[in-house]
Amino acid sequence: KIGRDLAISELNETKGRVEILEKSLKDNQKIQIQVFEKLSSLVEDEADLIEKKMSKIKDIMKNTGYSFERFYSKAKEEIFSQGGPFIPVVSNAINDVPELKNEDFEKTSKSLYGKIDNWNTLKVIQSKLPLGKPIKTINVSAPFGNRFDPFNGEISLHEGIDLVEKEGEKVKITSPGKITYSGKMGFYGIMVEVDHGNQIKTRYAHLKTALVKKGDKVNEGDVIGEVGNTGRSTGAHLHYEVRLNGYPVNPYQFIKVKKDVFKE
Repeated sequence: KIGRDLAISELNETKGRVEILEKSLKDNQKIQIQVFEKLSSLVEDEADLIEKKMSKIKDIMKNTGYSFERFYSKAKEEIFSQGGPFIPVVSNAINDVPELKNEDFEKTSKSLYGKIDNWNTLKVIQSKLPLGKPIKTINVSAPFGNRFDPFNGEISLHEGIDLVEKEGEKVKITSPGKITYSGKMGFYGIMVEVDHGNQIKTRYAHLKTALVKKGDKVNEGDVIGEVGNTGRSTGAHLHYEVRLNGYPVNPYQFIKVKKDVFKE
């Protein structure tokens, strides 16, 4: 009888500890839910802001037949590249803590992780788009699109933007890529072209000198040349182009997105 009473006492004591542990876990889950909800709201607000600011970029892409959705999917695949063998978890009845199913907790945590994944994907996209500044100061002397030609005064199509800067100033890459052209190119004068992958290219023209050669790999911020006055040019400046799918698009929109959203 004494042994039985002792066993019952130990069982009751164990049950009491389990109940305390369950209550503690439930309380912790409530706190985690509150934290996750707050974080989820903050992350969602940040992602919404980025997507809103990038709406012009998405529109530009669509107008050239470029699929932003496909670009987004590729960026997401890059984040979630993973693998390895499946090793099931073996339950250990002695060491396992009580498993508490909480649908609110699971729903909130999944929502948070989903929004974080979206944020991370947008950051990958940011790293692959030419959103930086090719020169330190952005002073546009000739915008993208139709303009009066500086030599004959007739209306013509300007496939980039002209940025005024003194001769010899550094010209920098706006996104990682590979040099596909470096040298003289007709009216462009000395020009450097960079392939950033995903059918995205940038051009830097009228350079005084090019400091890279075809085949070089470059990262954002690398110096590829100096501002000059070569080719069909009226004075020292940088002619900067962004091309999607072979089509020239307005580079200023890309620079503005970097300035407004992805602050350096």
